Amino acid sequence: MTWAALVLAITLPLAAHAQVDTQTCVVLLQFEDAPGFLADSAAAQHPAEAQGDVSPTSGRFGAGCHLGPGGWIDAGSNFGMSFCAPRQTIAVWLRPDGSGPGPGERRFIVGSREAPERSSWRWNLVIQEDGLLGFRLYDGRLDDPVAVLTAPEPLQPARWTHVAVVIDIIEADVMRLFVDGVQVAEHELVSNSGFGRLYLGGAAPQGFVGDIDELAIFEDVLPAEDILALAQAEEALPVSTGDLANDPEGFALRPITGMHYVIVRHSALPDTRWMLRIPEHTYADGDRREVSAEVVWERGDEPQSWRFRWAADDEHKRAAALDFEGTVIARGDTIEYSLTARNVGEEAWGSHSRLGLFCFKAPDSPDFVDYEAERTYVRRDGAWITMGEVVNHEFAEHRMCGIAVGDAEGQAEPITAKFTVDGRYLVAMATKPARSLSFNFTPTTNCQHSNPAWRLLAPGEEQTVTGRIWLIEGTLDDVYERYQAELAAD
Repeated sequence: MTWAALVLAITLPLAAHAQVDTQTCVVLLQFEDAPGFLADSAAAQHPAEAQGDVSPTSGRFGAGCHLGPGGWIDAGSNFGMSFCAPRQTIAVWLRPDGSGPGPGERRFIVGSREAPERSSWRWNLVIQEDGLLGFRLYDGRLDDPVAVLTAPEPLQPARWTHVAVVIDIIEADVMRLFVDGVQVAEHELVSNSGFGRLYLGGAAPQGFVGDIDELAIFEDVLPAEDILALAQAEEALPVSTGDLANDPEGFALRPITGMHYVIVRHSALPDTRWMLRIPEHTYADGDRREVSAEVVWERGDEPQSWRFRWAADDEHKRAAALDFEGTVIARGDTIEYSLTARNVGEEAWGSHSRLGLFCFKAPDSPDFVDYEAERTYVRRDGAWITMGEVVNHEFAEHRMCGIAVGDAEGQAEPITAKFTVDGRYLVAMATKPARSLSFNFTPTTNCQHSNPAWRLLAPGEEQTVTGRIWLIEGTLDDVYERYQAELAAD
């Protein structure tokens, strides 16, 4: 049997195969060690769950995965971000069984979408109605793709092909499709969308039928020579040695390339993954639509330290009357963060709609579910009180609520704290200055929000807000002492 390589490339730098830098690899499904053949070897270790006709088989390297009719895999969301990064590379080995799509059908191979029962695709790799391989990118607002790449020849049945796609909307504004290490299609880009789960295959009759191996997603753009090296490789990719694979004692950080989000883990709770959004909302345009802001991340001068800055051009910044930059640093059981906003427009502003809500959430983590808000505390009138008591245990259907920060009666100090279900650990968050605290108490979201307070900034002026996140074994008073010493006294 002849091996061939198909590469779907979203511009990522990659060197010779033995020199591939796997630190930016966020998904690596190698399908080894049945029955646990769905384990993710990448540093972030996303869970993957098979549905229907999915089974181990011989792979391009070692074992692989067979998707039968109606078989598909939910590979999780990574908080919805890593699978739709502005700079990204997707690579996979495919061996179709030869059964192509019927009239008007597509066969979905791999893609990111909001949910399996909805048509809200972010991107997908498919065998199109004409039998050709295609990659489709969506912007989250339209049902039709905003850009499509199509290979000139169909995949050959019973033969391994390497496919790669590169997406880059920060530097090159382009996406490229590679088959067996050779670029076969290119398309200009203006945007793509975030927030999606990763799926392989699909429900019958729309799912790919055949074998898959070595699915790798990188949060970076691999150059053409590195994609060729992947296609010509004679061995599997090495397991990732990224930051999260070798967690330090305490907090570990990994920013999501191009986005103002950071994945957070802690050695005391290795099964919990948080996402820190600094901020959650960037700014609004003249029509009050929220605008996503791509950022550039750079490593700081010490371990687990990062700097970020907005990647927009000067014209875009002037139109938004905004520029911003910030830092995030992990030191043991503490995360320190800062955000500097600068008015680059012609009129003064101080609206929270410019940069609002620092969000720290642990989605899908049972340790931090607090549906009745009985383990989530704020400090009001000199004493700790649960958010359940604050709202008199009456929640709106969306189960979001909040409290203003200030010195007036009934207002809170700028710190919030939440206990784990077993009461052993306490995670706390504080921002200075803050205007409000807010929360989401659904079973899957588990958000703590600190909303920064921006003073009125004249053109050319800037302001910096700072904050802390702590995870301790201790009491509310213990973490309050930390807050007083490390942040309130500054």
